[in-house]
Amino acid sequence: MSETKKKVNLFTNVMTSGKSLNGRDESQMDTLIRYILLNFLIFFGGTFLFAFGVNNLLHGQTIMGLADILMGTAAVTAFVVLRTNAPFVVSGLLTVIPFLFLCSFFTQSGGAQGSGILWAYSFPMMAIFLLGMNLGLALSGVLLAIMALTMFLPGFSPVVFERQFAYRAVGVYVLVLSITVMYEITKITKDKWVARLTRSLKAERDEIATMKDNLKVGLFMMDSSYAIQPLYSKALEEILSETNMQHRNFLDLLNSSIQQRERETLMDYFTMVFNRSYDAQMLEDINPLHQFTYVHGATDERKVLRCTFAPIQRDDGKVYVLGTVQNVTREVELQTQLEAEEGKRQDEMRSLFEVIHVEPRVLNDFIEDTEYEFERINDILKDNDRSSHDVMVDIYQSVHAMKSNAVILGLKSFSTKLHALEDEIRAMRDGDREVSFEDVLHVTVELDKLMRIKDGFSELIAKITSFGTGEAKMQGEYVLVQTLERT
Repeated sequence: MSETKKKVNLFTNVMTSGKSLNGRDESQMDTLIRYILLNFLIFFGGTFLFAFGVNNLLHGQTIMGLADILMGTAAVTAFVVLRTNAPFVVSGLLTVIPFLFLCSFFTQSGGAQGSGILWAYSFPMMAIFLLGMNLGLALSGVLLAIMALTMFLPGFSPVVFERQFAYRAVGVYVLVLSITVMYEITKITKDKWVARLTRSLKAERDEIATMKDNLKVGLFMMDSSYAIQPLYSKALEEILSETNMQHRNFLDLLNSSIQQRERETLMDYFTMVFNRSYDAQMLEDINPLHQFTYVHGATDERKVLRCTFAPIQRDDGKVYVLGTVQNVTREVELQTQLEAEEGKRQDEMRSLFEVIHVEPRVLNDFIEDTEYEFERINDILKDNDRSSHDVMVDIYQSVHAMKSNAVILGLKSFSTKLHALEDEIRAMRDGDREVSFEDVLHVTVELDKLMRIKDGFSELIAKITSFGTGEAKMQGEYVLVQTLERT
């Protein structure tokens, strides 16, 4: 710590009597000001009092000199008491009441060349500022009464004051007292208004903090160096799986999610946001992070996030970016699932229309041939003596046969799936590398899916046959009823 800083800290400690007060609390700030004012009066006034006391003693004015020194001693005592845990009013009274006696004495005795009354003019401000309106005003009234007795009561003071001077002296004191009272009333009114405003702002701040902490959206402010500001929503930590994010670089948090070129693009985008180069809608349309896959650097956890950014200018002219981050992973998964279900439904509808146009007898023959091929494939897979390559060769022949039959019947959806599997098997069969267990397992899974589609054909034929039989039965019953009605 530098020498200058030590001196500043020492001076601050002396003037505040070593009190550690919260500068954001209005009432404590007022108390701190009173401490500083009283300490200033003690040092400034005490120095003059001791100096006047010594000077008066040297000039033979013993009583006045002792009074000055006694008042200075009271000031030193008040300084010591201020540094204890005693209430502030104790030190205030130790300073103000002796000063009241001193002013009363100087006023009554006239002081050096009649200047004693001048001390009284500083008393109202000192008393009211240090002790508050009620006690300060009462003590100032006491001094006013003593001044009036001194000025207007014959024999009360060894000094005879002219009537015009007395009126002016008392009038000036009343003026100083009135100004001090008006100032204090104005200050009290202001303090009450500030207190109400502070309570209102605190209530609003608490409400905003509560809403912020309960938001499901990550909300944060970012400066031009991409540093996240301290007041961000708790949801941001949960979404990004990070803690203590204040002053961390937002782009650094995305290092595992974006490439270097994407980072540069993002920096260019944020430059446009800070400069407000385009309107809000345009900035949203070109937002590179509108929706992206977030990858956590430590855990490799993956989430789909959606971000928005908007420029915010504060009263000091600085521009920040207000960012929001949403975790839309579940939403995207659900959308993907819905699209898959819709695709599956579309496939089923196409298959239905394709099957309806095939003669049931021919379709039955196709199903029997397909079941034969599936049974053949099953036998091939169970044969442990075959190599994986030979297994692929034989399975390919069966798949090709089923595909050809499906194409002939116009079962386009089914034949397309068979054709895709046929291409995969051909690549395995003709490839340079050995067919692995995983390759065989993959083909088996795909064959199982195709078998289920074939079973769907069988169920569909059963429904069509049942419908036809039921319709023929209904037609027979209708003919019988008509015959009976005619006879």
